[in-house]
Amino acid sequence: ATQATTQSIATGAFAFANVAPGAWTLRGARQGGTAGAVDAADASAVLRLAVGLQSAGGAQALACDVSGDGTISAYDAAKLLQRLAGATARFPVALACASDWLVLPAAGGTPPIIGAGACTPAALSISPPIGTADFTTAAFGDCALDR
Repeated sequence: ATQATTQSIATGAFAFANVAPGAWTLRGARQGGTAGAVDAADASAVLRLAVGLQSAGGAQALACDVSGDGTISAYDAAKLLQRLAGATARFPVALACASDWLVLPAAGGTPPIIGAGACTPAALSISPPIGTADFTTAAFGDCALDR
């Protein structure tokens, strides 16, 4: 299987040069840039989710599972607080996914699968030479996505 890597510009646009026609699968990752995205409100949101005072689905549920174990629990809140206190540089899920950001295909793709400390990144299939890809991102740990 042929693999290629590219980097987006500041607007998020990206391109691959000399791509052969056919079916291709794109996987997105984003490193760094999470300063200010996670705060104590996120740890509070995780605790509300863990005890059932709030429910989450989709992107919020994935962003809150900073341990990468497939569940939202007080352990995730503890990991958030450790990161805020500077005791750890990256969340376990960021290490497993090789991305500090939750990357989701905007439409028509496969969401990431996160659990048991493993991560299968989101995927989006395209067929060059004509094809577009759109991903959305949220910082891992940004659990209060509604603010």
